[in-house]
Amino acid sequence: MRALVLTSFCFVALASATRAQVWQEDFTNQTNDGAWEVYWSNYNQIWAGGGNPGYYLRLDTTGGSQTCHFLEIFPTSWPAGFSGDWRAAGVTGVGLDVNELLGPTSASGEWRVRIGNDNNTPSDTSDDCWVEFVPPVATPQGTGWFAYDFAVPTASPTLPAGWDFGGSCGVGGDAVWNAVIQDVDYWRVRLDTNPLAFCQFNHWTLGVDNLRVVGPSHASYCFGDGSGTACPCGNAGAPGEGCQNSSGAGAQLAASGSGGVTQDDLVFDGAQLLPGQPALLFAGVNAVNGGNGTVFGDGLRCAGGSVVRLGVRVPNASGQATWGPGLAASGGWSAGDTRHFQGWYRDPSGSPCGSAFNLTHGVTVVMTP
Repeated sequence: MRALVLTSFCFVALASATRAQVWQEDFTNQTNDGAWEVYWSNYNQIWAGGGNPGYYLRLDTTGGSQTCHFLEIFPTSWPAGFSGDWRAAGVTGVGLDVNELLGPTSASGEWRVRIGNDNNTPSDTSDDCWVEFVPPVATPQGTGWFAYDFAVPTASPTLPAGWDFGGSCGVGGDAVWNAVIQDVDYWRVRLDTNPLAFCQFNHWTLGVDNLRVVGPSHASYCFGDGSGTACPCGNAGAPGEGCQNSSGAGAQLAASGSGGVTQDDLVFDGAQLLPGQPALLFAGVNAVNGGNGTVFGDGLRCAGGSVVRLGVRVPNASGQATWGPGLAASGGWSAGDTRHFQGWYRDPSGSPCGSAFNLTHGVTVVMTP
């Protein structure tokens, strides 16, 4: 089993070890990790401009023969930066950006995503194991760059509903699913504008950019543990906490869920708050002071700019409170937005600096479709 390879030119990190991008190929300066092709390499070129942004992989059949109404977008060389144990890497999905400049369109078109293991024989596809699914995502309906992201629930120990499987690496869907997800060699995408037809001939001009494997879309930052801006009166919390409150601990804020706007399953859990004292969750468009925060009350202000309040909770006897799911409507965010979240709470009796209020550390979330 291989560890997931993370190549330096395409790895994007947030403020903590949590990743939003596990791997990405944007073809900058003619790179092509995995030697990706669209339909056939004879009709492929990497263009230096016009992508999303910059470089992109372009299919253009107008100077040659027509092909069918469906296309495969696939790697031809691995192991690559996307190969390895996707469960251990916390992978949550795959995606790509597409611009259909010429080609068929259909309201009934579909995407098909396949993830495979080559059974240690890269040149022989007959013994591959694979899992695949058809996500409920529309295919392109016109020109212009569009981002497509497809959820892959790698943490699931069983074959997820709606997924298909095949190959010889296990008996039954659950065995194949676990064998593939924990040792991925490749992934590929099929764009089919008419799944009910055999082959309708067309010319295509299609751009592909930002092929990606994504991980958790949220990351903690702006801790009151001395790693950034100092707490106001020497009241540093333990590692991973906000500034210390009257309980002797610093409050924490954890995000769970996909960050998907459609699923709207984002949940925030506050811990080490003050039992019975109101706590407010809020979101902003900026990470204050470059993500280090500034002194505010007994703590640090980590999130700001176009602030939206997402509800007041009264923590239980253990100092815990929960917000969500169902936050997207009141939050007003869209796919692709980045929001910074933080909890404010009252600390009226014995607050270390005498301000009678404090804050959790911050959490950054990148919203997905």
